[in-house]
Amino acid sequence: MAMDCTALDNQANEKGIRIPESNAVMVTIGTGRVQFYSGPSENCTMKGVFILPREQLTAYETYGDFTAVMYMNPKTGEDTEGWVKSSRVTFTGYGIGPN
Repeated sequence: MAMDCTALDNQANEKGIRIPESNAVMVTIGTGRVQFYSGPSENCTMKGVFILPREQLTAYETYGDFTAVMYMNPKTGEDTEGWVKSSRVTFTGYGIGPN
């Protein structure tokens, strides 16, 4: 049976731990590409959607071993939302809102 990534994403959005806006800016760490997922599971790979180390993200919440993020491409201005493994991101100490 295939994983229902949409249902998992909805469940995670309801039960995940919210990240305060004052601490929402993260940066990718480690080596190699950071894969995006449509739900917080390795079975929900967004094929061909990834970012590189040291790229900045806005984080919204955590659920299990994953963090929900939004990435804004600095060249195109397009944004991508999804989940990344929490082990591949770290907080910068900056936020998108007041402390």
